[in-house]
Amino acid sequence: MGSYSTQIIVGNKALYDDGIVPTHQLFLWENDRPAWNLLDVCLEDQPAGVKIIWLPAPDEILQCALLMISVFILNDEEVRKRLKQILSKEFTDFVELQNDVDAEARNSLYEFNLDQLRQYDIKLIINILSQSVIMTKLHLVQDYNMDIEILQPCSMD
Repeated sequence: MGSYSTQIIVGNKALYDDGIVPTHQLFLWENDRPAWNLLDVCLEDQPAGVKIIWLPAPDEILQCALLMISVFILNDEEVRKRLKQILSKEFTDFVELQNDVDAEARNSLYEFNLDQLRQYDIKLIINILSQSVIMTKLHLVQDYNMDIEILQPCSMD
């Protein structure tokens, strides 16, 4: 396993400011191939949840993270149903999207998922470390039409 290069905090919008009430977080680790790790945010003395790991196709890293949000955090029944229909294996907490779903079906699911996500009142904060592959995918966020804040490295020279 490589080191984490991106964190996405998922939660509800705060009622009285632009803050977030976090419920989950995704960590992207990169080494020979990227992988997302989805974890519950334990703000109280609660046991940690099940570790969920998905391996995205290299050019679909953000789309994969959004799909995980719909499937595991929002429990969107329509997205879950479509995913189960196109998976080449039994649905589990470990999925290799590039190998388990053909490219055309993945792209169709990503588009459907994006439409579904717009119905929810969630907020995302994307923390990106330098050298993360996500840096090359940020242009995609413009099309998402969601409450997303992006934190990027800056030079302190």
